[in-house]
Amino acid sequence: MHQHSHHKHNSEHWIWTAFFLNLIFAAIEFIWGGLTNSIAIISDSIHDLGDSLAIWLAYIFEKVSKKKANENYSYGYARYSILWALITVLILVFWSFFIIKNAIERFSEPKEINSIWMLILAVIWLIINGYAARKTAKWKWMNEKAITLHLLEDVLWWVAVLIWAILIYFFHWNFIDSILSICICVFILFNACVLMKWIADIFLEKTPKWISYEKLIKQIKRLEWIEDAHHMHVWTLNWEKNYLTIHTLIDKNLKTKDIINLKKDMKELLKKEWIDHSVIEFEREDENCEKGDFCDE
Repeated sequence: MHQHSHHKHNSEHWIWTAFFLNLIFAAIEFIWGGLTNSIAIISDSIHDLGDSLAIWLAYIFEKVSKKKANENYSYGYARYSILWALITVLILVFWSFFIIKNAIERFSEPKEINSIWMLILAVIWLIINGYAARKTAKWKWMNEKAITLHLLEDVLWWVAVLIWAILIYFFHWNFIDSILSICICVFILFNACVLMKWIADIFLEKTPKWISYEKLIKQIKRLEWIEDAHHMHVWTLNWEKNYLTIHTLIDKNLKTKDIINLKKDMKELLKKEWIDHSVIEFEREDENCEKGDFCDE
């Protein structure tokens, strides 16, 4: 227990460290990008600002999402984090298109880039990000690994900036700066599209990708005393809390005690299949099923 709490305290420390590092990087890069006349560095400042915002919102709204359900939010607050993720993505998309527009306009009139200062910034950022990535490399939890991957991504990005700064210094290829900024924005937009699809799947209540609808309903039908299963719906609140409702046709001679045991068996099966909460309706042959999607008429 002590070891777990120590790990949690240590990881929270590094989560906040990652937040402040990204925020400081964003501010310095924005100023430095103006001094060096590099739109690529300015575009990366937008990237870092988005990352710091995402880390902060993830932390804050993760705490909000843990609040208990009430009469106004009967499912709880789990989707608050998803809503703010959507807002963060939209902001990143807007700024990415703004940077791309400016980068394209620069192709016709490339501006002189101060490659020396660009080179100095790349070396400093490589040292800082490299150290941070090394410190977080042994993290085990998924959210922690995401931060580690982001830091490694930054290390690779600044290696690329270092190489491009050298090329600009020796060959005066100032147009590379515009190409680099467009590449960054395309990368951001690609990841934004992936995240947008993820968010859309949640709001449209799509069956979670790790749950097989067909496999699950077959497993339920194979349970003793289950004659048929239909009208099943599976969705997720935030890709962590998964819900299910289902109608099941049972043997008409089943006693109350057997129904209780059957429900227990179904709940255990559903728990193994990542279903956190389920509503099971038992029906007999002489009952009429409510008409609806996936309901046998």
